[in-house]
Amino acid sequence: MRRLYKAQFRHAQYYESILRQANLQYAKGGDAISRALGVFDIEEENIRQAQVWAASHWQADKAIVQLCSDFPDFGTYVIDLRFSPGERIAWRETGLAAARKLNKKAAIAAHLGNLGLAYNDAGDTEKALAFHNQALTIFREIEDQYGESQTLNNLGLVYLHLAEYQKATEYFDQALILTEILQDKEQQASVLSNYGNANKNQGNFRNAIRQLEMALEIIATAGDRRGQANILGELGLCYAEIGELDKAIEYHKQALALFRELRDVRSEGKTLGNLGAALRASGEVEQAIECYKPALEILRLFGNQREQAAALG
Repeated sequence: MRRLYKAQFRHAQYYESILRQANLQYAKGGDAISRALGVFDIEEENIRQAQVWAASHWQADKAIVQLCSDFPDFGTYVIDLRFSPGERIAWRETGLAAARKLNKKAAIAAHLGNLGLAYNDAGDTEKALAFHNQALTIFREIEDQYGESQTLNNLGLVYLHLAEYQKATEYFDQALILTEILQDKEQQASVLSNYGNANKNQGNFRNAIRQLEMALEIIATAGDRRGQANILGELGLCYAEIGELDKAIEYHKQALALFRELRDVRSEGKTLGNLGAALRASGEVEQAIECYKPALEILRLFGNQREQAAALG
């Protein structure tokens, strides 16, 4: 029996290392993205079984507790693309329990923050706020300014989704100050992009375009292709609102190409819906329908109810 247990532990360790390698490859960008996701897709069932085994034995000894804490962190990029918000929440909740058992505050804060992101993606903003606020308290306690700036930005994003623009801007202001102190260009671009979204949602489209273009310039230099794709999509929405439909369609097509390169299926679905809206507004109804159909199929798999309703509408 002991021999079987050791074999199962080695199996879990091995497939956690496979997940970590795929995640590290993905972070390199370019052609490495397809290779990384290809490895994950081949080994997905084994990786999932390894995590399930660790999660069901996590109180047995310290090594398995550490496995449970590390599993979601070692696969952050990959599981964000391949897992539904509910699946991400399950992994992160196990990781959080394990990190608390280990009393590792940095890991606890990271799991809390990622739970906040997952709940926000699931449309549960109340839980998202609760987890982000818990993460913020710990990041400040351990004086982790990188974690603090990311969490402030994420809190602003939740309030942005709630249409509480003053609160959102207050958090973005605090996050931006920290990104400038830390000279964190990628995070700075993310905050500027969120400022742009806040202006877009309030109808200030010219201001939004200016901020989004600033963010795009920074993010392109930093090499963050996923961030670049998100900003291109937001620019497409802004240009559609001011009636510059040719620009809107072009930006959405650029975003769609990047999301497909990144194999970010959920974002592909949202972008297809936005491209469909721009095409419909320009009178290209048949092309719009050809975008809406696959968008709805994707969002039924990966999106929350709000996104599915938009696609149906």
